Amino acid sequence: MNPGYAPGILTVSTWYRLIQASSLNCGSATGNILKITVNPPYINILSPNGGENWDQGSVHNITWTDNIPDSVMIELYKGGAFLQLLAGSLPSTGSYTWNIPADQPAGNDYKVKIKSMRDNAIYDFSNDFFTILYVLPQNRTVQNVVVAAGQLVCYDALQTIYVAGSGTTFTVQSGGSATFVAGLNILFLPGTTVDPGGYLHGSVTTIGQYCGIQPASMVSAITGIENPALKMPASSFILYPNPTQGVFTLALKDRQEPVTIYMEICDQQGRKIISKDLSGAPSYLLSMPQAPSGLYFVRLVCEGKVETFKLLKATP
Repeated sequence: MNPGYAPGILTVSTWYRLIQASSLNCGSATGNILKITVNPPYINILSPNGGENWDQGSVHNITWTDNIPDSVMIELYKGGAFLQLLAGSLPSTGSYTWNIPADQPAGNDYKVKIKSMRDNAIYDFSNDFFTILYVLPQNRTVQNVVVAAGQLVCYDALQTIYVAGSGTTFTVQSGGSATFVAGLNILFLPGTTVDPGGYLHGSVTTIGQYCGIQPASMVSAITGIENPALKMPASSFILYPNPTQGVFTLALKDRQEPVTIYMEICDQQGRKIISKDLSGAPSYLLSMPQAPSGLYFVRLVCEGKVETFKLLKATP
């Protein structure tokens, strides 16, 4: 028997009979019936497999296991529908580094699909949804944008938003609507125009309410008429005392049932000071004793919604 013989593609759980042949006497002998166990081809996604919270602009590894020699394709789904191709004809190494774009749409209904390039029937989906978290930038520049009829856009930043300027443009056409929400100021520079019938509103928030995962509710302001106040959804949290000397309480408003909250505290340069998961209580006593005095931003993620608060740490 040729010890290097390969029987080709074997089907799963098929019975085979081993026949030995001799080249000396031109005879053959039938051996025992053998059962050769063949593992079916598979792909198994390890991450993201449901429940992950990944920030816009962050870098994460998509990982999986398989038993196929084929190249694979990685697809991104949102809300159960195909959204975009992440990688095509990728060697199946079990890991792919995904640089999540800073403008990747935020949402809590993402899944990844990995499939064989040779056989579309060999694939796997994330078991459950994972979340792309909205990340609020320190400053934002909005240039060379046209907001067409029927479009509703919202731009935000922790400090300053720069609109147009330096030979660029920002235009709101008739029937379009643009909202700007900043924590410090909004600069509408030369090149900013609003056509008749277009709508634009700018607001500096004092309570940490920004566009968030979904654009905030907007009150339209017709060009040439004083803009009304931007209508924002009510906050789900209370943060006190504020200013604080380092110890403060975070409490849920009008809710007693336990929920899971992801909290981040960043300084004015965007450096993360604290990040933790909170669960099981309607209020939490928190502290930041090592942080110097100054202004901080507290970002809270709860049930797919994002809220950001300003927290002032005073000198003791």
